[in-house]
Amino acid sequence: MAKKGKKGALNNLRLEVKKESKDLFDGSRKLNFGHFFFSLGILLVILFTIAEPNQLSAGKGVILLLLGAVVGFLDVSKREAPYFLLASIGLILVSAAPVQVINYFNIGVYLRAALLNMSIFLSLAVVMVSLKIIYRIYLESK
Repeated sequence: MAKKGKKGALNNLRLEVKKESKDLFDGSRKLNFGHFFFSLGILLVILFTIAEPNQLSAGKGVILLLLGAVVGFLDVSKREAPYFLLASIGLILVSAAPVQVINYFNIGVYLRAALLNMSIFLSLAVVMVSLKIIYRIYLESK
């Protein structure tokens, strides 16, 4: 009887581990895909800031907007949405700050460009996450 109990417990443990690994694997594809686009967006923000701090072409802006839309749609889960929105809105508001007064080694120019590029990247992500939240609220109210 003790052997059956050990075998049953072992089988239950195997089933739980298998189920958890399946859940992790299924969810990780979506998360890794979204994290890839977020990392790509941050990398492009840095590259665009270093390359041309005084101007941002329309093509580069469109690339940042599209990446932001993909990040907002794929990367932000229901649990992370409030934190993402709060942090993103904070960064977007800070991008309007008068950082050009920092003239030490032209840091103000680069800081202003980095904040502007980041706000362009995050603006459509914020819109997508907000729309997802509004849609969830609508579905839950039905």
